[in-house]
Amino acid sequence: MAPQFNAPPGWPQPPADWTPDASWKPDPSWPPAPPGWEFWVEDDATTATPSPLKTRPWSARHWILAPALAFLAGGLLGNVSGQGSAAQGVAAVPSAPPVTITAPPVTRTAPPATVTAPPVTLTAPAVTVTTTVEAAPPAQPAGFASVPAAAAQTDPRFSTCKEARANGHGPYRSGVDPEYDWYRDGDDDGVVCES
Repeated sequence: MAPQFNAPPGWPQPPADWTPDASWKPDPSWPPAPPGWEFWVEDDATTATPSPLKTRPWSARHWILAPALAFLAGGLLGNVSGQGSAAQGVAAVPSAPPVTITAPPVTRTAPPATVTAPPVTLTAPAVTVTTTVEAAPPAQPAGFASVPAAAAQTDPRFSTCKEARANGHGPYRSGVDPEYDWYRDGDDDGVVCES
């Protein structure tokens, strides 16, 4: 004999050939089944009489195992029959369609790197060209004869013009007498140690 679904008290009675599929769940508005209720019975035992287990005290283990066994039995029978119709007044819970979440592709583009070097300015230092031109010796005053350089002979060097004059030397002219550079030309007239 094929097992039949035994509806608990307060639940609508399904047709005799009804077999729930694996995703079927009872309507939440229906009352809970009594403890120890046998959901599947043989054809001759489809009465609403509770099983003898109802009188036994239930532990937490039985409360967990009973719904799990009922769910597994319903799933197995549903897979075996492959067909079934919802009982009149029994709402069948449709299975949820699979949810596919597709994340958009992430594209990260780095900004182009721009390296700008500061302009390089090369400045050449100014070049100063100094040309030394030897000036021609000033014209000799009248009465003085120029002595050729080869024949020139220098006087002894003294600390001051006063000593040079006391020893009978001087005057000395700029550009003519080398002794001129030894003494200070106080009046800037080009002659030192003059009397």
